[in-house]
Amino acid sequence: MCGSYKKVKCDCLTSNGLGVRCMVSVKAILRGEFKNVAGVEEVQVEVNNPTVRGVIDRLAAKYGSKFLSAALDGAELKLDVTVMVNDADFQYLSGLDTPVNQGDVVTFITGVVGAA
Repeated sequence: MCGSYKKVKCDCLTSNGLGVRCMVSVKAILRGEFKNVAGVEEVQVEVNNPTVRGVIDRLAAKYGSKFLSAALDGAELKLDVTVMVNDADFQYLSGLDTPVNQGDVVTFITGVVGAA
């Protein structure tokens, strides 16, 4: 079954030899600038690239380039952004390539960076 939590890649990606992609539905919780850009605190999204990067791409497609620029600096996550997958900081998992699975909760938080 696609989306098995212990598997980084879904079996259906290559199981039929046609490159079929998995589609998973996750809940995105948006805080700070993400909430301002999207106008909502949480949203259910379906992604066919079941990774944190895939969730960001799907949210950017839904809410526009402002969402993408709030999240990324080039190809990397901005320093003032924290992403949690089921309450675990994704930086301690696999970064932007952290897999997400059916029913996961992905939280996006903006913070303040700098010295006092």
